Amino acid sequence: MVDIIEEKPQYVLNQSMMRALLPKLFSLLVLSLIFYGGILLNLELLSLSSDIVSSIKLISIIVLVFLVFFWFFLSWRQARASYLFFNNRISFRNKTINYVNILSSSSSQNILDKLFKTYSLNLGNGFVVKHISQEQQIESYVNQMIQFNRR
Repeated sequence: MVDIIEEKPQYVLNQSMMRALLPKLFSLLVLSLIFYGGILLNLELLSLSSDIVSSIKLISIIVLVFLVFFWFFLSWRQARASYLFFNNRISFRNKTINYVNILSSSSSQNILDKLFKTYSLNLGNGFVVKHISQEQQIESYVNQMIQFNRR
């Protein structure tokens, strides 16, 4: 029987939970309200009995609450995932990028990042380290690891 030795990361970077969850939650709540408003408008235009209307309203609220909680659980699970920095690569969930494959890294900030005091680090090849607190200056660390792995 072969024992698989799991490599321990040199550094673990956690995402900013507030930045990862609040904008998505806000947009989902706004979309849910619009959807529910559309249901109410359609019910007003149809001539249905009050029992059927109240049943449809109740069912639609239950479905919307279930969808919001389900989405929140999935988003919370993804926001809890950490970026793992190893000697030769960076991993996030099931995505990995080797330091030798990173041509350049560039940090960026959008309006929400400025509001939550976070930034993103684009490493190329579709790999972006998102929701990094401004207190954690990870870009210099990544550049050092790139230079070290190119030797």
